[in-house]
Amino acid sequence: MAQVRARSYDAKWFRVAVVLCAVCILPLTSHAQDTKDLSPKLADAIAKSGRKTVAVVDFTDLQGCVTEFGRFLAEQLSLELATSSNQFEVIDRTNLKTLLQEHKLASTGIIDPQTARKVGEIAGVQALVTGTITPLGDNVRLAVKVLDAQTAKIVGGVAADLQRNKAVDDLLKKGISGGCGVAAEESTVSTSLAQDSKVQQQPKTSASGEIGDFVFSIQRCRNMQGKVECVGTVINRGSKRAEVVVDDRRTNIVDNLGNQSGSGLFMNMSHSVVRVGTEHTSGPGGTVSQELEPALPLILEISGVGLDENAKFVSIILVTRGGQTTLRNIALQTR
Repeated sequence: MAQVRARSYDAKWFRVAVVLCAVCILPLTSHAQDTKDLSPKLADAIAKSGRKTVAVVDFTDLQGCVTEFGRFLAEQLSLELATSSNQFEVIDRTNLKTLLQEHKLASTGIIDPQTARKVGEIAGVQALVTGTITPLGDNVRLAVKVLDAQTAKIVGGVAADLQRNKAVDDLLKKGISGGCGVAAEESTVSTSLAQDSKVQQQPKTSASGEIGDFVFSIQRCRNMQGKVECVGTVINRGSKRAEVVVDDRRTNIVDNLGNQSGSGLFMNMSHSVVRVGTEHTSGPGGTVSQELEPALPLILEISGVGLDENAKFVSIILVTRGGQTTLRNIALQTR
């Protein structure tokens, strides 16, 4: 009799365990289905590019931080790409990670041309699949790009909106990269920079950052009742003429009070307006591109609205086709 009760007790808890596992797993199965729907489009883009060997690197947020959700999506797409087409080969991500660690390279989605070439040579691939995940309201925007491993230029890409739920938010909060812990909110970028600014509290008159062969410098920023205009230069340190492409949709100005350009009443506007030399953007979702001769600086202007008129300094998140850099704590002039 005792044995029967014990078996009944074990069976009861087995059923409970099954239900609990289902509760944990089911929220992510819908995203596995979403990636299955996405992978044929991505496979088609890779096939059209003519690249025969592909590696999928870790997906990141807009700050370049890898989260467990980004890694989950990268793993899913890697597996599905490997089984969706016979026109190219997909390198195993475990082997890729080992190779990159041996050569002290990060496997994140923020890749400049030099890093792309190194990854391509080390892993023996012709294309890299990178991705960014951006929480937006009830969804997470997934943008996946196919990069040429020699130049880091985009040769294909797809995008999709994935539904947010508790399981997704939990994975978004778990950072894998050193110093990265993503709060799954639209204000992630501005919040983290505002917190960092409060710690440093050391405004500077100028700031600079590098992306590949390009050096971006800001020498002056003005605050005109919440509209911030920054002026500086960009220079090509390479030995050949090269094109720089700035993404104004992802380039942002964040003030020391935590306000982000393009926020609040200005959400329907471009996050920023960027000018490089004679080329500029003024609409949402645009890019500005300019050819730069070696060692010949061109004017760089970045402006944004929706910032606080009482802000004392700003940081600029500058995003280009080759990667991103952050120009921190630039003092604001009021006239």
